[in-house]
Amino acid sequence: MAKRNAGPRDFYLLRYAAEAEALQNRIFAEADPGYFGQGSWTSTADYDRLFDWLGVGPGSLVLDIASGAGAPALRLAERRGCRVVGIDRSRDAVDTASKRACAQKLADRVHFEVADASARLPFDAAHFDAVISVDGLIHLPDRPNVLGEWARVLKSGGRLAFTDQIVTGPIMNTELSLRTPAFDFLITHPGYNERLLEDAGFALERREDLTETIAGLARRHWQARESHRDALIALEGLERYEVLTAYRRMAETLARERRLSHVAFLARRR
Repeated sequence: MAKRNAGPRDFYLLRYAAEAEALQNRIFAEADPGYFGQGSWTSTADYDRLFDWLGVGPGSLVLDIASGAGAPALRLAERRGCRVVGIDRSRDAVDTASKRACAQKLADRVHFEVADASARLPFDAAHFDAVISVDGLIHLPDRPNVLGEWARVLKSGGRLAFTDQIVTGPIMNTELSLRTPAFDFLITHPGYNERLLEDAGFALERREDLTETIAGLARRHWQARESHRDALIALEGLERYEVLTAYRRMAETLARERRLSHVAFLARRR
């Protein structure tokens, strides 16, 4: 039986293992009819809007931070004609992403590598035309240094798009533990990102609330998990199944009640 405190590697094994992938993809597709392979709480429509915010095209080079199994980076390259470098700390995710790039005949424009986004990035200054990180920043605790690194690798005038979870109401510690079962999370207050962006040399151009979308996605996701309960228990074990389903239920509750908001930001490097 899976342990309650299973960590990030266990999460990736359950999400991307060959015997699990078909079932997990079915569940994600039931939660978001436009599902294209992303593993985050951001809908397909919101991904496409973020891609458009970047304003990139053929000849542009984009860094995707916390790129996961690669589907968003590949979609970005297809939609905008740009080149993309994706980084993730999980070797499992990077291996899956690299195979996807080859299968989709995009390996000449999309490259993935293992890198720790909480440390100095393995790229020269002013290397990228744009940076994107969807639902990745929340896992990076030293946010001033992280945003400083993003600024360092961006060209002057380059755009940064990212999403974040922000506390907008009272949350019990028991609720928060249900909402964050597998990873470390840094949840901040309104205005925190805006201040750090200014300090890092960014000008904020747009801020958009996506909370209603995450509430709907989370609701449909836990409902889909319950409809595939027996198959998921066989895959995850009963305890892990209950933990991950409760996680989605709590995500819906906190978003629906506007106590934990999901926000997208667009900023430009000065």
